[in-house]
Amino acid sequence: MTNGIAGWMEVSPCPTNLTVQSGWRGVTLQGDFKGDTWYTLKLQPGFEAAEPFKLSGSNTFTLKIPHVAPRLYFPAFSRDQLAGGNRSFPILAVNVPQVRVRAKLLDPQTGIHALRGYGSYFATWNERRANRRL
Repeated sequence: MTNGIAGWMEVSPCPTNLTVQSGWRGVTLQGDFKGDTWYTLKLQPGFEAAEPFKLSGSNTFTLKIPHVAPRLYFPAFSRDQLAGGNRSFPILAVNVPQVRVRAKLLDPQTGIHALRGYGSYFATWNERRANRRL
C-alpha cells in the first residue's frame, strides 16, 4: 500500500521526503511539512478499506499544519556522571537546526544562587515587576 501513493492519494502542495506508513486503523504521512501552510489531501475513488466497501467519490480534506515554535527538551534537570568521567545529556530539539550545550560545575556554596536564578525564569510578569521595586 505504501509503494506509490499516487494511485489512491494526492497531497498538495506535496512535501519533500514524503513517506507513508500504514497501520491497522490509520495511515501516517511523514515528510518536510511546513508550518502555517494549508495542505489538501485527496483520496481517489476506489480507495479500499479493510471492510468490504470502496469510496464512491473523491474525498478531499483541507488541513493546516500549525507552526511549532523552536524548543529544547531535556529529560531531567541533572544527570549522574558515568564511570569514565563523562556525563550524558539526552536532548530533544524541535525546529532547532543546531544545539550547543555548555555545563558548568558549581561548588555547593554557589549552587543555591544558581538555582534561584534558574527559578526566576518561571516568575510571572507581576512577580518580576514587584522584585524590581525592592
